[in-house]
Amino acid sequence: MAIPTTAARSRLRAIFRDSDGLYTSWSVLLFMVVTAAVLAVIGHVAFMLHHPLPMRLAMTPGRLIFTESALVFSVLIATVAMGRIEHRSWLDYGWRGPGRAGLFGHGVLAGCVLMALLMGALVVTHGARIHYDGGNGSLLASGAAWVLGFALVALTEETVFRGYLFFLLAKRGGPRFAAITMSLAFGIAHLGNHGENVAGILQVIAFSLVMCLSVWRTGSLWWAWGFHAAWDWSESFLFGAADSGNVMEGHLLTTYSVGPTWLSGGSAGPEGSLIALPLLALMAVWITSVVSKKPRARVRDAATYRDMPAQDQAGLNG
Repeated sequence: MAIPTTAARSRLRAIFRDSDGLYTSWSVLLFMVVTAAVLAVIGHVAFMLHHPLPMRLAMTPGRLIFTESALVFSVLIATVAMGRIEHRSWLDYGWRGPGRAGLFGHGVLAGCVLMALLMGALVVTHGARIHYDGGNGSLLASGAAWVLGFALVALTEETVFRGYLFFLLAKRGGPRFAAITMSLAFGIAHLGNHGENVAGILQVIAFSLVMCLSVWRTGSLWWAWGFHAAWDWSESFLFGAADSGNVMEGHLLTTYSVGPTWLSGGSAGPEGSLIALPLLALMAVWITSVVSKKPRARVRDAATYRDMPAQDQAGLNG
């Protein structure tokens, strides 16, 4: 068998990589293949153990935690694998940076407050009615379980759409290109949700753009993770409303959509209301003016922060 010459190897290598590493298209494809392969293995093992992964979005906290744990594990393995290929740590794709705990906590607070403002606006404009049907002790356990469930949902979606792929596209095409591309992908991923509508998809894209802005401005996923988890938890458990067309079991309050769909959100839930768009715009202003007011490592500076001496990192964290 003929041994490939140096020139032949060079031509073969040129198909897959340039001076910066793997071509973007190959990196994206490999990330998706690794994620799917790991998830397929987990699904097969779960099936053999008579606990198959749900094919549709789980409406109970236990099933949601089970499914999202498998998803987030698969995505993190793919992130680690791509990091190895690029000779970087998986932490460089949004999990480093200063003030991580503070960013996460601020994101949680902002997510709860913004959802409360949205629900309040819907009630005032007669786009929604909120009822309390009486609770019991099980609601406390249900609320705690939903916290974990939605924390995993947010972790999965932020890692997929604002993690490795976002950092890759930001490096190759700039942050605007990365934000637009991943936000459109985020919207497409929600098209299959039962009850989703056009206004809801527009809000999903706008939501993703705001999350991308937070990642770019802070250099990490921590604020976005906290905000995303709190937004979903408040909407689904606290207010008992549809979340991107999905209604979860076991919630504190119950929200009924009334009035025209453009106002109430219809089957998509409150986030499908056009009122959500200006509120998200205000959150973008808040991120730009307040969240990233202190000097923090942005996306392009993540590697620089990683290589800083420990005392310099501590100074930024403070």
